[in-house]
Amino acid sequence: MFSRAPDEPIKGLDVAASLNHTPPDAAAQAEEWQQAEERQQAEEREQALAQITRGMFDLTDGLKPAFDAGDGMRADLIRRGWSEQAAEVIALTWLQRTVANMTPLIGSPQ
Repeated sequence: MFSRAPDEPIKGLDVAASLNHTPPDAAAQAEEWQQAEERQQAEEREQALAQITRGMFDLTDGLKPAFDAGDGMRADLIRRGWSEQAAEVIALTWLQRTVANMTPLIGSPQ
């Protein structure tokens, strides 16, 4: 039934070699993992930066009318005879309140 003697080793199977098998260089593997992690972190930073940039542009678009109205209010007060300093203070106070109302998380006392 068997073509080999019981004490004869199986061809192609070297138990000693398989027991002494050394894994791939651990330092090289750790460096590869570190580089992969750094690439992933860089990608996540780029995505976060893009989201922040889009959010800031959206915020700018939303606040632009308030700043334009504040500038118009200041110019109107000066045209009506108010001093530049008084017109600036009034327009700035109005603008601060308006922005606080437009952005409740920033403007609300917590």
